[in-house]
Amino acid sequence: MKLPKSFLLLPVLAFSLLLSPNVVQAAILIHDEAVSGDLSSDPANPSFSDAPNLKTLDIGTHVISGQAKNALDVLADPEYWTLMVAPQTAINAIRITEYENSSYVDPGEGGFFGVAEGTEMTGNNADTGNLIGGAIVGVMSGVTVGDDILQELAAGLDFGPFSISGFGSELGEGTYTFWFQEGNATPNTPPEAHPPGPNDANDFVDYTFEFDVVQVPEPSAATYFVSLILLGLTPHWRRGRKAQ
Repeated sequence: MKLPKSFLLLPVLAFSLLLSPNVVQAAILIHDEAVSGDLSSDPANPSFSDAPNLKTLDIGTHVISGQAKNALDVLADPEYWTLMVAPQTAINAIRITEYENSSYVDPGEGGFFGVAEGTEMTGNNADTGNLIGGAIVGVMSGVTVGDDILQELAAGLDFGPFSISGFGSELGEGTYTFWFQEGNATPNTPPEAHPPGPNDANDFVDYTFEFDVVQVPEPSAATYFVSLILLGLTPHWRRGRKAQ
């Protein structure tokens, strides 16, 4: 029986998929505060920063989801977590897939998202410390739901006391600590921190961030081309063997 030509392409497609380590997979949940409790609010001891709990990211998409209380009042709830990027991989995208802060009367321009090298965050509201990237995210165009904010982080940030230098286009092999918070002024906000405002200590933001991890360097087009040539030569090699 003669097989249709399209059927003969199936091994080629399958082999090409095997060569590509960055095949789309289901998202991997790192942490959901609604299920697993609050992320750390201690910059010296972020979630997952100690050896038994350190999260090494596999190739694929990884999800962090939670709720952060107003950072400019007594219930301040900044979020800190540490992630490890393995050799020959990199975080090449960080997407916002949820950002709901409608409890604020005056939501301002969004929250602060920062990244530092190492297993702790020495940056704070007055000093950049070990921050290598930062951005105001969640509300403004280009840094809201559906957007990839990695390039904003990489570009650095000058904001208030901050002057963060930035980094290359990806977060390669290493250990990184992330910091997220949103704070909008309330009547109780200390004047030295921010002029008082109309918001409440119980105001919050529900957020979800997705981290895409890929192999680096990614297989080149030449790799796929050579593989296709080899597959094409296989039947001729077999016929040559039979003829001997």
